[in-house]
Amino acid sequence: NTLTPLVNLPGIYDLLVTNTDNGCSATSGVLIVQDGDAPPTCLPDAVQIPCGDTLILTGDTCATFTYQWSVDGGLIWGADNEALVSVQATDSVAVASVVVTNPQNLCVTVDSVLVFAPTSCFPDCHIQTPDTLTCAVDQVELDGAGSSEGPEFTYFWEAITGSLCGVQDQLQACAAAAGTYRLTVTDTMTNFTCSIEVEVEENVVLPLVDAGTAGPITCMLESVLLDGTGSVLGPQYSYLWTGPQAGCILNGETGLLPEVGCPGDYTLAVTDQTNGCTGADLVTVGVDTLPPNAVLAPPLPLTCSDGTSTLNGAGSTTGVNILYIWRWEGNIVASGPTATTYIADQPGLYCLEVLDIANGCSDSTCVVLLQDNSLPQADAGPDQSITCVDTLLTLTGSGSAGPNYTYLWTGPPGCILGDPTQAQIQVNCPGQYQFSVTDLLTNCTGSDLLEVIDDRQPPFADAGPDLTITCLQPTALLNGTNSTQGPDFGFQWSAMPGHILNGADTPTPVVDSAGTYQLIVTDQSNGCSDTSLMTVVLDADFPTADAGPDATLTCTLTQLQLNGTGSMQGGGIGYLWTALTPGNIVAGAQTLFPTVDQPGVYQLMVTDSL
Repeated sequence: NTLTPLVNLPGIYDLLVTNTDNGCSATSGVLIVQDGDAPPTCLPDAVQIPCGDTLILTGDTCATFTYQWSVDGGLIWGADNEALVSVQATDSVAVASVVVTNPQNLCVTVDSVLVFAPTSCFPDCHIQTPDTLTCAVDQVELDGAGSSEGPEFTYFWEAITGSLCGVQDQLQACAAAAGTYRLTVTDTMTNFTCSIEVEVEENVVLPLVDAGTAGPITCMLESVLLDGTGSVLGPQYSYLWTGPQAGCILNGETGLLPEVGCPGDYTLAVTDQTNGCTGADLVTVGVDTLPPNAVLAPPLPLTCSDGTSTLNGAGSTTGVNILYIWRWEGNIVASGPTATTYIADQPGLYCLEVLDIANGCSDSTCVVLLQDNSLPQADAGPDQSITCVDTLLTLTGSGSAGPNYTYLWTGPPGCILGDPTQAQIQVNCPGQYQFSVTDLLTNCTGSDLLEVIDDRQPPFADAGPDLTITCLQPTALLNGTNSTQGPDFGFQWSAMPGHILNGADTPTPVVDSAGTYQLIVTDQSNGCSDTSLMTVVLDADFPTADAGPDATLTCTLTQLQLNGTGSMQGGGIGYLWTALTPGNIVAGAQTLFPTVDQPGVYQLMVTDSL
């Protein structure tokens, strides 16, 4: 916008003149012709200063011209009118411009090159995210993987805060404490370095542990439950109890409510499985097993004139929690918080137990209460039995003897025969009899009992039902088996009248005659017996038998027929002839007319089978 512009290229240049008052304008042009060629340049578009250098040599090497350099964002070291100059980039990028003049035609060429400051000269620094320190993990690896690697690189670890473990000049190191750690990587070729820091964190929070409180072990409670339920709860926690010695934890060692059986200190350890940290708490189990003291003074013995004796435990421990228990021969006879004495009326072993109901502990002491051993001796003798044989028994007592001793028998009224003040008496009744011996000097009486047993229970005799004998069944088997039987019982049958074939001393004799039969059953152990009768009846309607008249054999009559027609005849009638003395039946022995050929006596038996 001046009247004298400076141009550096050939071409047509137009001048436009405008009247600002009226807006009118006029134009005129001029042709500028190139007088010769402009000088060429061979500058690259951009150059990079190498790492480790601060300068770069750049310029035009195409021809010999005159040069004038200028730099925006940098410096020229040395002459600025040479074809080649040394350029320093003070910014990240400098622009080096050159004006090249051809001295022959004064043509000028302007060119520029971008000069980049050194980049990527620093090594790479990188640290992998480290693990977290816990109670279970006391060291973690510091890993510089991803940093520049190669023989030209060195490494150095340092703890800004924290604590290193192991080597410091390797790509990997280890940290033993939470804190800030720095890795420095150096490129030994360029001496450029880089540094990076990382935080190592820790999780060492201890879990909450509460072992609770515990009551003491007492004589009454041989074990107690510990209570760790006040501790932190959750599936990531484990629990472990330890005691003063092995075997003290009865069960629940890995739970919150273990049962323990020893006094002492118990520790509950709670471990957080996520960080391995363990917290602990202690509870003490006391012991309260101090027993009270039982004291029992020797008692006065029981006598015939004084039948009681006071047992005195007044020297024993006293207190609101004390209970006194008296035992005689193992059986409780008295108890109470004030029962320090007991009036005994029986000899034997007496024990006083003093019980502290607060802890269940007790102490016992025993004494033997004696009875005056001058008591007379009395022995009524062995028990006896009255039987059906022995109806009168003699009882003979024995014991202390002398002019100062008296005897007395007592028993069921009216059963003692004779003087009951004698040592020997007779009795005729069952029952209990007491023989007493009294010492007139001490008025002490000893006694003994015997039992007279009534053994007069008779057996049961049953001769069985009445029976009938017939011509076909001429014998009968009597049946006394319903009677009392056993090794101590005897049987005896008798005919009144009648006839016993055999077995008269058994329950089942055989008889062959009508009549009355008596059975006597006797208990051999006591002589008692029972009698039963039964009757055997004869049921006989005999047929008529007639052998006919006698006959005679002669020399001419050598055979003849006997004639039994006078006998009963009819259905069911059978005949049988037999020769009783020398004789011979030739034929017809089972008919009414047998044939005989020898002299003799012939018998005809007629049988009615009906």
